[in-house]
Amino acid sequence: MTEKRFPRCLLCAACIPWTESGTLDVALFRQGVRLLCENGAGSIYLFGTAGEGYAVNREQYVQIVTEFMEEIKQFPQVIPMVGVISLSQSEIMERIRLAAALGVRDFQISFPSWGALSDTEAFAFLKTVCGTFPHYRFMHYNNALRSKKRLSPKDYLALTKEIPNLVAVKFIAPSFGEIQDFARLELPLRVFFLEYAYGFGSMVDSQFGFLASITNAAPAVMRAYYEAGQNKDWDTISQIHKDFPLFYDSLFTQCPGSKIDAAYDKLYLQFLIPSFPSRILPPYEGFSHEEVERFKSDVREKLPHWFTR
Repeated sequence: MTEKRFPRCLLCAACIPWTESGTLDVALFRQGVRLLCENGAGSIYLFGTAGEGYAVNREQYVQIVTEFMEEIKQFPQVIPMVGVISLSQSEIMERIRLAAALGVRDFQISFPSWGALSDTEAFAFLKTVCGTFPHYRFMHYNNALRSKKRLSPKDYLALTKEIPNLVAVKFIAPSFGEIQDFARLELPLRVFFLEYAYGFGSMVDSQFGFLASITNAAPAVMRAYYEAGQNKDWDTISQIHKDFPLFYDSLFTQCPGSKIDAAYDKLYLQFLIPSFPSRILPPYEGFSHEEVERFKSDVREKLPHWFTR
């Protein structure tokens, strides 16, 4: 079996709490990071879509990375990772330099997305960014919906032969064929899947990582699901898998409409930190207090065993 370049772990996203005046609520932010560390996260990343990486300015970016690294250094078993989202390749590289100066060594990068990249452009972007910083590790966020460019498992096989510090991929909404390809190919990358794909993927390969988007709602359940995948515990996987439709049915019934990803992550976190605000940097909007409370109540009614572990 090919040795992986990044640890197998439970990957979680940190949420950013904003005050009414639009500044960072430092205490709540650090509390949220600490809760993830205490509930089994192997790596925590800032500034994916959930962490509003598309919206923060440079001053906010530096402040939040600074607070993040200060909090997470208390948990040496957890790998801190910083995401970088920008339409500008040069700005992506400048933000990597800023975070590296604060001690960050692991980064999550996405394609510039004003226009869809060609294969040649996509490969050149990854080679340039990763190659400029050979001493840091990079995860690629393969999100075709927003990046407008989707790489295949075979693309990653080719890239890993040329980019030794490309270590992982966050792969969104894979097909069954792509899951099987990742299991079959001799890839040194650690591949991270969301809930449904992780459960199916674990049936063919226990080497996948788990990106647990709903960890903040029920950390004990997500940790059990992750461990079941590693241990090929089909009974537990099946049991929790059957709960997911109930969770998402409640979500879309009680919180109808479409929101930016950060709205959902902050909604989930309010199970653990009820005072965590739903505010999102403008022009985006979070869920209302009424929607949050209806959703929390409905989930607790439908899935009471999630909250007794």
